[in-house]
Amino acid sequence: MYLKEKKTVTEIKDVTVAIKCDICGKIHKGSHIPKKWHNISMHHNDWRDDDNYEYFDVCSPKCYITKLKECVEELDGRYSAEVDNFDIEFARLLVNSL
Repeated sequence: MYLKEKKTVTEIKDVTVAIKCDICGKIHKGSHIPKKWHNISMHHNDWRDDDNYEYFDVCSPKCYITKLKECVEELDGRYSAEVDNFDIEFARLLVNSL
């Protein structure tokens, strides 16, 4: 049996105080991404492992395009990959059309 009593507990934890664009370095102070910002995901499935996700925050369409190009280049030659929920082949076509 567990015997319990009420105690005051102080907890230290990480709290987001700002978000930094992964391309230009612009900082938004606050814990929520503004609507004009975007979170990009990149995923590959070469080793059949679901833990191959990476996330990036960008603050503008210009930074989005730059990060999209970087992600496509990094995933070049991967067996199965996605960038921002686009199949890698579509993302590559999109980048090439820009």
